[in-house]
Amino acid sequence: MALQIGSYPEDDPNVWHYTTGQGLIGIFQTGCIWASSILFLNDSAEIHHAFRLARRYVASPNFDELQKVLVDLAVDRAGGRDSPFLPAEYVNVYVASFSSKGDDLNQWRGYASKHGYAIGFSWKLIRSLAAREGFSFEKVRYSDHDKYTLLKPIIDEYLEGCDSLTLSLAKIKSLKGRWPWPDEPELANLADQFSSKLSEVAPLIKDAAFAEEEEWRLVAKNTSNKYQLNYRDTATGLIPYITMDLKNEEKLEVRMLVVGPSPRQWHGMDASVMAADTFGVVCKAWSPSTVPYRNW
Repeated sequence: MALQIGSYPEDDPNVWHYTTGQGLIGIFQTGCIWASSILFLNDSAEIHHAFRLARRYVASPNFDELQKVLVDLAVDRAGGRDSPFLPAEYVNVYVASFSSKGDDLNQWRGYASKHGYAIGFSWKLIRSLAAREGFSFEKVRYSDHDKYTLLKPIIDEYLEGCDSLTLSLAKIKSLKGRWPWPDEPELANLADQFSSKLSEVAPLIKDAAFAEEEEWRLVAKNTSNKYQLNYRDTATGLIPYITMDLKNEEKLEVRMLVVGPSPRQWHGMDASVMAADTFGVVCKAWSPSTVPYRNW
């Protein structure tokens, strides 16, 4: 049974960040959340999902062959052939994940290990802090309709720009598989703009199979090294990340902390209460998870 927590306005629900005990202490101690490079997410195919959808969008009879080849060319430029090497626009995109669900079995399994926590924040507060820190805070899209709503203006703007170039189909095809295009600088510039704008929405597009996560994401582009780059060591290797300050008026404010399934759940509760007091975290309530999940 999902945990029902408090009574909040519909326009300011809770959003939840699932983390390990180590992650909780890091957030409490620094008042910051880590946003990881999109290249190092658990699902390595995720960043290519937007590329596939862009190709699918122009596959309809509403687009002629020239337009399809132009989009194919731009998607290749953006790394759309599932290449591990992506332009800097993608290398510099960082995300941190939240969920609308505060006590969810799949989230405990996937993100919070054997001694995890779900940290509940005010949606309005996170959105306000994100704007302050240069991040966006957006809901992840799972349906094709919602995903195409993000992609359509980017693709249409690119194709409209290409219309003024009066390039032939044969000429466009000749550019396939090579870069840069010194003889076509205007097209190269349009393709770079397409790639940059696609990189901004790609983190907000996920396969429908993940819809149950009800995910929200903090997203930032580390353009011109705006944020200090850090690294953490994990079981899968080093992961680059940047941080976002979650403190409001010098304090970290948490609406609710849910202690995940654990053989020592109440010990985890007591320790987290002590940690909040030690680091000056304003946490309004605690609760044990109600999910009957044994992962030990």
